Amino acid sequence: MDSAKENKEKQPVFERPSHLTGYTDNVKLNLPTGERRSFYITINKVGGYPVEIFISSGKSGEESNADSEALGRLASIALQHGVPAEVIIKSLQNTNGGMYGTYLNKTVTSKADLIAVALTDALNSKNDG
Repeated sequence: MDSAKENKEKQPVFERPSHLTGYTDNVKLNLPTGERRSFYITINKVGGYPVEIFISSGKSGEESNADSEALGRLASIALQHGVPAEVIIKSLQNTNGGMYGTYLNKTVTSKADLIAVALTDALNSKNDG
């Protein structure tokens, strides 16, 4: 049974260098209450391809920020293990969480949708950051 478990634990398809190139954007979305909330989304790349995503939406320790951090971690792990960004985008895009706003001239309706838009932009941009 241990060997079966070992076979399921795959290593990332790349070794993370100590320095990555990327960018961070500030995005403001409206909550259903009318309150505006700021989000920071960071995309880091290796060879022009996105491999890490960080999203922050509040103070450390807040549940909403923990959810944001978890979404970024899961998307990053998927990218690092060879899941094509297009698959992640298709899965997350148009997820409606009740928030709304625009990012890169696209309508955004949730933190998941924000990641999808950011990943799409990262794939379409020609530079590393």
